[in-house]
Amino acid sequence: MALKWGICSTGKICNDFCSCLKSMSSQDHQIVAVVSRSMDSAKKFASKFAIPKTCDSYEKFANDPEIGYDVDECIILTFSKGQKACLMCSSKCCHERNTAIVNGTKGSIEVASPFYCPEEVTLPSGIFRNELPHGFCPFIWINASGLRYEADEVRRCIKNGLLECPDFTHKESEIVHTIIDEAAKQIGRNIPHTPINVEM
Repeated sequence: MALKWGICSTGKICNDFCSCLKSMSSQDHQIVAVVSRSMDSAKKFASKFAIPKTCDSYEKFANDPEIGYDVDECIILTFSKGQKACLMCSSKCCHERNTAIVNGTKGSIEVASPFYCPEEVTLPSGIFRNELPHGFCPFIWINASGLRYEADEVRRCIKNGLLECPDFTHKESEIVHTIIDEAAKQIGRNIPHTPINVEM
């Protein structure tokens, strides 16, 4: 099933993105609409990429029942001993907390926002904070200073003759990607790459 794309804007990156989409199989990707504040710009862009629908209002574009967009997604993982993990994302909650919470029989652990590169974790015993140091120049992404820990770990492994990090092995990395692939497949996403088959 093809993923149908609605393109928001007619700028340079949209041009390059659509050029990529049009070079891929139409069984996987179809561009069905484009919106711009200028109808003339939208029509020129649509003509270039053979896009059937144009719009000059972002509100109309978002409310068009034939276009649509993902508002919420929820992924539930079930583990071998019955534990469950629930991953949720929503386009309606862009200002909400981006945290991770682990609930157990002895209490909860909350990893502060953004959970993928936090500076703080709350345990039943208290709040623990690790303030990240400054970089050589300003960072583009939030808390990117944490990349220093990856660099230090790679150096440590190489110095000790290790071919992988024992705290997060190649096998574990492959399992994570296998889960991502399966989740993407089940919610209708197609991530083009060479598949990895891993026994879990």
